Amino acid sequence: MIIRRADPSEAAILTDLTMRSKASWGYDADFMREVAPQMQVIPDQIANSWTYLLTDETTIYGYYMLINPREGDLWLESLFIEPTFKRMGYGRQLLDHALGLARELGYQTVTLESDPFAVRFYQQAGAHQIGEQVSTMRPGRILPIIRFELI
Repeated sequence: MIIRRADPSEAAILTDLTMRSKASWGYDADFMREVAPQMQVIPDQIANSWTYLLTDETTIYGYYMLINPREGDLWLESLFIEPTFKRMGYGRQLLDHALGLARELGYQTVTLESDPFAVRFYQQAGAHQIGEQVSTMRPGRILPIIRFELI
């Protein structure tokens, strides 16, 4: 397996993977319908971010996307694993790659808005919760804000 930069032409494949991965947490069909527009990966996002995927010659196991929404900030916008490959270490492999890339780029922190089900994964990797935010996808839903300190 290799970790390689995603191509904008893979946006639809990554969108499908994102939706399958999110649904694997047990979210109902109504929730998935509500969040689908904001979970879509578009080619321009890939072209204007650091998007990498874990793959072999035939299968994409997962991917991550780092974005720079404001100067000095680096956000882990996405990290999704194909459901059949969860809990096999691939998420940690991608996360380590993302954090390593952030260090190489000179960033001191990586922040993300986490799905509540994924908080434990990020905390076990060394992150800490710095706050909460109301979801833009579903009003009333509270999402943890997680940060990795890279120094």
